[in-house]
Amino acid sequence: MRQAGAGSETTLDLTTLRLRSYYLRPGITKSQSDLGTPLSKGTNLDKEEFESKPAQSSSVLKRSVLKHRKPQVTMAASRVLSSVTVNASTKHTATVIFLHGLGDSGYGWEPVAKMLARNPKLSHIKWVLPNAPNQSVTLNFGMKMPSWFDIRSLDRDLTADDGGEDADGMLASAMSVNRIVTTQVDDENIPANRIVVGGFSQGAALSLLTGLTSERRLAGLVCL
Repeated sequence: MRQAGAGSETTLDLTTLRLRSYYLRPGITKSQSDLGTPLSKGTNLDKEEFESKPAQSSSVLKRSVLKHRKPQVTMAASRVLSSVTVNASTKHTATVIFLHGLGDSGYGWEPVAKMLARNPKLSHIKWVLPNAPNQSVTLNFGMKMPSWFDIRSLDRDLTADDGGEDADGMLASAMSVNRIVTTQVDDENIPANRIVVGGFSQGAALSLLTGLTSERRLAGLVCL
């Protein structure tokens, strides 16, 4: 993933995405057993600690702080998503969050979830099918449709004048999906290692980003 910086071109690798996502999410408690360690082994550093301990920071992370603009994403920008839900038919002990593709909705995958829910081996799973917000999609001539983020081009050159990838939109949607994960953990007492995030097409791309930037260790990702 690439982003054009002011006067220079920089590369958004996985480490950078995790750093950016880390600064955007609310406080993280170190006691949670399902938390990942996005900045350094065994610890989460705030910005002041990070910049004052260069020995613990790779050169990629230091360049990220210095060269990447702060994305215009706030907690207010991460939407509370509506969802289609298929409840577990027995005791709820696991959750699958599945993200639809461009122009679709959670209702498009409800029949699949209901079919899988009839399998006795899957009766303990709750299926959460979020709905993407309506927004303009540059690739589709600016038409508004359900979309997890803007798609500006299918060109492999992501540093083109069209602005490249919608990194801010991707991170905002990933934060919204992580809110659903947090709800499952905090309100429904489902451990993060019993939650799968998946998706189809554009939703698959978002599920990858969600899993790779989440502070929680999920059970896995399913990408179609």
